[in-house]
Amino acid sequence: MPSRRSTSHRKLIFLIAGAVIVLSVTGWFLLKDKKNSDAAQTTPQTQNGTTCDDIYSTTYQSVEMHEMGRSVTLEESQGYWKIVFTNSDYIWTHSDMVTRGTFTCKDGVITAKDAGGGDFEARFDTESGELIWGSERYIKEKQ
Repeated sequence: MPSRRSTSHRKLIFLIAGAVIVLSVTGWFLLKDKKNSDAAQTTPQTQNGTTCDDIYSTTYQSVEMHEMGRSVTLEESQGYWKIVFTNSDYIWTHSDMVTRGTFTCKDGVITAKDAGGGDFEARFDTESGELIWGSERYIKEKQ
């Protein structure tokens, strides 16, 4: 039967090991966010002054209305598609679908990868300041 002292030592070792794991994981997430933030801060500008910084933590809305799905009577509803960007993730609401994924931005070109593994590029139109996502144009929502 283990002594009380050795049981206390084991608990202390497990407690220290758990704390090290929690601190390591927390540090990794903080480092990842810092890396994304640093990358955003060093992004060059495009002709119209748009930088990749302009995309982080923003929402873009389609310029034109599109189908948003169908009602129970099969009538088509119209609305604006949206793309919400965070530091490294995006959520694209289009039609009656939602696509999630990650993205990077460099020199005004966005490289996106959806959760299913598909990837594509989007870009800023340097004359209009619009975001070209696939074949659709989006404008930044006012905050």
